[in-house]
Amino acid sequence: MTIARLTAILRVANALDRSHRRKFDDLQIRIQDRKMYILVETGEDISLEKGLFSQRADFFEEVFGIRPVIKQKKR
Repeated sequence: MTIARLTAILRVANALDRSHRRKFDDLQIRIQDRKMYILVETGEDISLEKGLFSQRADFFEEVFGIRPVIKQKKR
């Protein structure tokens, strides 16, 4: 179970920086109603990260029972 949890966390982290361009200036996490909101502040296009994130979110939800969701706050 420990390996599954670490894998789920690393997959989500990798999806957040899929382009390897460090697009996020600030990142906050809030948990509410069985969802983990990852609030990111950026002025850049994060379409790639959002697109790949949903695939990684499925496994995270399966392991932890909460759904990670990206919310973008524009600068």
